[in-house]
Amino acid sequence: MKRRKLLYIEASVNKEKSRSIALAQYFIRKYKEKYTTAEIDTWDIWNSLLPEIKSYRLEEWDQGPEGAGHSYFDKEAWYHAEKCIHRFMDVDDYLIALPVWNFGIPYRMKHFIDIITQPGHTFSYDLNTKPKGLFLDKSCTVIFFDVSLLSNRYSREQENPQVAHILQWLNFLGFKKINTVFFELDVKDKVTFNARHTSAEGEVDVILRKLK
Repeated sequence: MKRRKLLYIEASVNKEKSRSIALAQYFIRKYKEKYTTAEIDTWDIWNSLLPEIKSYRLEEWDQGPEGAGHSYFDKEAWYHAEKCIHRFMDVDDYLIALPVWNFGIPYRMKHFIDIITQPGHTFSYDLNTKPKGLFLDKSCTVIFFDVSLLSNRYSREQENPQVAHILQWLNFLGFKKINTVFFELDVKDKVTFNARHTSAEGEVDVILRKLK
């Protein structure tokens, strides 16, 4: 029987002070209880090599998907980009711990997305059809954490740029099983803060029970 594998993408820089990471660690503990032989790959994108994109030549897309990714990187950078792509693809389930930064995602997460999202690798297309995602049978859980006092002034999916950005990306890659946990509050309100953390753990439990 194939060993279950979870890729945990750690997009918070705060580490031991991060609430999204704390909740992600709870998810991982419960995931390992559910799948006792599971392998956990933790990808701390703040302390990992992410190759630099040197150029972006749109004309390459007119020539089809073959080798298109190479145009974004020099030879050495593309070697590291492929390693990142293969690491991203070779798992069953995904977990992302993601804080909001200035009404959007941390710049390091955007860099990560730009490396991973490559034609012929994480999605397919030809000159006659729309791009097609390749992650139809995989699940992704995203923990969104926002301590902004403005967080209650917009709807989550439609107006919050952070949420919209990530959900659009996951849908583009073809994910059909997307779970979200929203952790939004004022950190100065300790009573509400602690209660919300417990409530969020309950949401994680529900998500894990649904995983097949």
